[in-house]
Amino acid sequence: MTSINNEPEAVLYPQDASVVLDEMRYDQDLTAPNQEPVEEVSLEEKELVAQVARDERAYELEVRQHEMEKVLVKEEIHASSHMEQFDYSGPLMAFLTIAIIVGLAYLAQKQIYNMSHNPAPPTGVVIDNTAPLPRAVPAYPTVLVQPSNNPNQAPSPLPPAATTN
Repeated sequence: MTSINNEPEAVLYPQDASVVLDEMRYDQDLTAPNQEPVEEVSLEEKELVAQVARDERAYELEVRQHEMEKVLVKEEIHASSHMEQFDYSGPLMAFLTIAIIVGLAYLAQKQIYNMSHNPAPPTGVVIDNTAPLPRAVPAYPTVLVQPSNNPNQAPSPLPPAATTN
């Protein structure tokens, strides 16, 4: 099917017609009951109403897009006008930062040079006579054992009197 302008007609989907009908109901005064008789609407009229609604929506979207483009162009022009004005605060801050870093590096180099060429005198207490260190004592006493000639018999410890030799 083609319309009067030789353009293919869009297929009317039920959800499109329901949206248009919902909009029509919304426009009515909901407080007063509708006493008018219901008119039967042909499919062509429904399709025409849906097409008008789609066209209005497309026009609204186009107008919004055009307004947004205007705003973006205006902001772009506004931003470029700021860029034309040169401000010395950025280079000034960069110069100050570099000057501080160079100053700290110079002081650190000077301090390192002084430390390496002028060693500090030794400090602390010199001890002439040290205290005697404690002697290590084993945790367990030494026990002497008498070996056995029999491999099945364990060695036996010697009596304590024998260890004092």
